[in-house]
Amino acid sequence: MKILFGSVLSCALGVSASTGFAADNRLDASLRGNNNDLELEQDARNTMRLDVDGHNNRIPVNQKGSGHYAQITVGGGQQQHLQYTQGGNNNTLIANTNGNANHLAISQQGYHSRADATQSGDHNQIDINDGSSGSALDIVQIGSSNRTHLNVNGQNHVASIQQRGHGNAVDASFHGDSNRLAAVQSGNHNYIHSNLGGLRNSASIQQYGSGNYAHVSSGGDNNHLDLLQDGNNNSASYALNGSGMNIIHKQVGNNISQPHITSNDSGKTITITQYAPGHSG
Repeated sequence: MKILFGSVLSCALGVSASTGFAADNRLDASLRGNNNDLELEQDARNTMRLDVDGHNNRIPVNQKGSGHYAQITVGGGQQQHLQYTQGGNNNTLIANTNGNANHLAISQQGYHSRADATQSGDHNQIDINDGSSGSALDIVQIGSSNRTHLNVNGQNHVASIQQRGHGNAVDASFHGDSNRLAAVQSGNHNYIHSNLGGLRNSASIQQYGSGNYAHVSSGGDNNHLDLLQDGNNNSASYALNGSGMNIIHKQVGNNISQPHITSNDSGKTITITQYAPGHSG
């Protein structure tokens, strides 16, 4: 089914639709019901607003050119699958999902794009594969047992990840240069793994709660890590294989374990401050 620009698309139960656009168009779309399949493709400088409500809907969005704006809202439901691909420059995605077991996959391959994604609910997942440069990523997950996978292969990215709840996990890998990660987890039994594989990357990791764990590996040079764990039974491990690595490590809480450090690099600087058991500074 082809939809003209500027029109409103409304899909009910069990409907499959596809739509393609040229440049400078606008789409307002509403998807209601279960087991729908909606595929959207845009060429350049288009505006899209998509509202989804239901269960087990599949929505791949492909923006090939530059200057796109997409706002996707999932008002409720479970097992929604949103796949968003940007192949150009200066694109913007704002995605908000509410419900459980929803999956959002984002792929960016251009320059200076932005993605803001918020998930509210449990057992949700965000996968980001970013091969562009100079992009900004802002991820917020509220609930329990949520997971974020971030894979960056470009340079000059700024990524912010916030998880509020229990049993959440972040897996972030950087294989370019001059990227920045800020990750905050609030809750219990959270986990962060960060891999800094390029040059001059920086990561700021903060975990608040009990039983948190952080593992950081660095295979590049002149990377920087600032870690704060505030709670009980926290632990951290580091595998360092580059040169000029700088780590500022601080744990505040009771029963703090010693950090495990494996290093084959040179010129590293590691500052460790651990408070126990009076939480004094």
